[in-house]
Amino acid sequence: MPLEHAPGTYFNYSNNDIMLAGMALSRTLRRGALAFPFTELLWKTGMTRTTPETDWRADFILSSQVWMTARDLARLALLYQNGGKVGGEQLLPADWPAFVERAEGVQPANLASGAPGYGAGFWRWGGQGGHDATAPLPAGTYAMNGNRGQFAVLVPGDNIIVVRRGFDHVGAGFDMPRFAADVTDVFKK
Repeated sequence: MPLEHAPGTYFNYSNNDIMLAGMALSRTLRRGALAFPFTELLWKTGMTRTTPETDWRADFILSSQVWMTARDLARLALLYQNGGKVGGEQLLPADWPAFVERAEGVQPANLASGAPGYGAGFWRWGGQGGHDATAPLPAGTYAMNGNRGQFAVLVPGDNIIVVRRGFDHVGAGFDMPRFAADVTDVFKK
């Protein structure tokens, strides 16, 4: 298909980049690919109740179809909150959590109306990429937004993580920014 927009000039949310990364990982690791998420991330972080599904070619989907408990979701958020370290071991590149915290690249067109910013697979909810004043969140707040109501919101400056496991019907989403702001306010008092 012809290019619709010059690279780096237009924002369009898509999870294909995560899926392609999973496929590249499978092709690179070959036989060890299916064990890799477990041995190198999940078990090291204590995420023993997480099941990432694969597609028909045994490539991890990762942009969805990852089943986990609220505690495991909190453990994943804690990995970022702790600079990519678990028990003194650096699991993520040292600069990766800081990269996630920065809003870079082209952002959603409705950012000025309170929509979250986006970058590195995370939604930006505080400061420049934040929600409107009805749910103020500190600058640097970012979130993992799952399908239909799964959230892990990280407030790095206050060392707070807010997790929600829910099932929202289409068009009836839970106001997670408001909830995260309320929880953050309670802990800051």
